[in-house]
Amino acid sequence: MSLVWTMGEVKFRSAANTHERYYTRWFPGSNTEAAEQMSAYAIKHYTDWIDAIEHWQSPTLANSELPDWYKSCIFNELYFISDGGTVWFLHDDENSLDPEDPRAYDHQALRANSLPNKFGGITYWILYCITEEEPFSLINGYNVFDVSDWKDLNLKFIVSIYRDYALHKDIRFLTRVYPTCLELIRKCESFDKQGLGIVQNGGFPDQTFDCWTMTGVSAYCGGLHIAALACMVEMSSLLNDTQQQQQFSAKLTKASQVYHDLLWTGSYYKFDSSQSRHSDSIMADQLCGYLFLKASGVNTEAIFPSANIARALATIFSTNVRGFEAGSMGAVNGMKPNGDRDRSAIQSEEVWTGVTYLLSAAMLYEGNVDEAWTTAGGLYRTVYERTGLGFETPEGLTGDKTYRSGGYMRALAVYAMQDAYLKGKVKA
Repeated sequence: MSLVWTMGEVKFRSAANTHERYYTRWFPGSNTEAAEQMSAYAIKHYTDWIDAIEHWQSPTLANSELPDWYKSCIFNELYFISDGGTVWFLHDDENSLDPEDPRAYDHQALRANSLPNKFGGITYWILYCITEEEPFSLINGYNVFDVSDWKDLNLKFIVSIYRDYALHKDIRFLTRVYPTCLELIRKCESFDKQGLGIVQNGGFPDQTFDCWTMTGVSAYCGGLHIAALACMVEMSSLLNDTQQQQQFSAKLTKASQVYHDLLWTGSYYKFDSSQSRHSDSIMADQLCGYLFLKASGVNTEAIFPSANIARALATIFSTNVRGFEAGSMGAVNGMKPNGDRDRSAIQSEEVWTGVTYLLSAAMLYEGNVDEAWTTAGGLYRTVYERTGLGFETPEGLTGDKTYRSGGYMRALAVYAMQDAYLKGKVKA
């Protein structure tokens, strides 16, 4: 017996257009007819699927070094790819499309290492599928702030591009997107209002923490800017663009120096360079840019000294992990140096699933294995064992047992941990 589900036609909220899912190319007809065909196909091929699944999962399941909860997490969090983040449509003009046209892949971008490892070239194109609207006509349905003034989006695009290149080594892909990366990094110069050589936040939520205000040079966006400049150095070198390589190298040196002069406290990078009440907060995601570079194989010593990284990770683990709910929930986004929670915004008080898994990946890169399992394990047990939110993993949780945005993509960042763990094994 086989149980199948099908909904061949899709309409978004506006109902302006009707789209056919791509699988209707092989399973056409009404939903009933398609379901019958799918059921017959499943009965014929299910043993092949079982073998493929066992081949994929066995190395992880048999690895005695990995905690049991992690083995559950690494596979079960992939639910979002099919349940929450993927639509693949059949278009009448598909045969006329360039094979690399982004319309050939209608996948919501999950910039969290799961797609690069499992679905290859799909990640070459970042498509934000806004299901409340028509994603092919209205590509940006976010209307809280003007995202054209956000400081992290261009930077994340650049570091994601180079991370995916580092994984697949597709020089044609890099050649194709390099002009866009040049345009985006130059746009970032308009965010340098003080001429410091590094982006400054504008005193409103102008980045992914969209209710947590950053002003001036920030640990989060500043670190991403440094990482993006480092990636541009690598790209220009690979593409023999000597003039740009020299320019980006000089800009990287300047930005890194300003970043450390303004933000390094001796034990962590301050939230931002302003004099606000939360400017000295300890941010769990302060090493985001560093992590992208580690995932891409870029030497980080000259721009993120290893001694600073080790000290920052120790501080975050002590305050944001151990100092929050006795280390049982993961890493809270913001903590004050005196051990109080940063209550300046709802997001500063939250544990973000993606941030916790990315932080744990950084710990693995630095060899802090016990700290990584403790940090990520607390979050996993909260979601799957204490709150019953498995397969509905939220974006954020708080210490008072509330959560926000269930069924969110950020938890796929657990694959950054897998990447860090495997690279550590190869290095050893």
